[in-house]
Amino acid sequence: MTTTPKNFSLFDSTFHWGISTSAYQIEGGHDLDNKQPSIWDVFSAKRGKIFNNDNGNNACNFLKHYKSDIRLMKSLGIKNFRHSLSWPRIISDINGTINYKGIDIYNRIIDECLETILNHGLPVIIGIYPNISKTPEAGPIAIY
Repeated sequence: MTTTPKNFSLFDSTFHWGISTSAYQIEGGHDLDNKQPSIWDVFSAKRGKIFNNDNGNNACNFLKHYKSDIRLMKSLGIKNFRHSLSWPRIISDINGTINYKGIDIYNRIIDECLETILNHGLPVIIGIYPNISKTPEAGPIAIY
């Protein structure tokens, strides 16, 4: 059972706390199963653009640990979960070819949420934000 800390009392009882993720910041697997480079992959690969030249290549490795991460959310009493999807993981080339391996990993994540969390009252929201790039070096990622 979770309790609301006193400093959160500014929010009325209809406000719902939850967890939200960004695919780039959490997934890892930057080149797993035919995933194409995202705008962030391209940008963070340029030396000096990101502090310490860090990148999201491994991130939290959610794609490897999603089952235990989702079980942890349940154990913490999390009541809302929003996960974003990575277009370059879903669309594999400039022609819009679907990457079914990318679709499969998201299906497995959704299935885990359905089995672990939704059956226990946790709504899951999938966010799809198309990264748009018009830069010449973006190459295939420009289709988004």
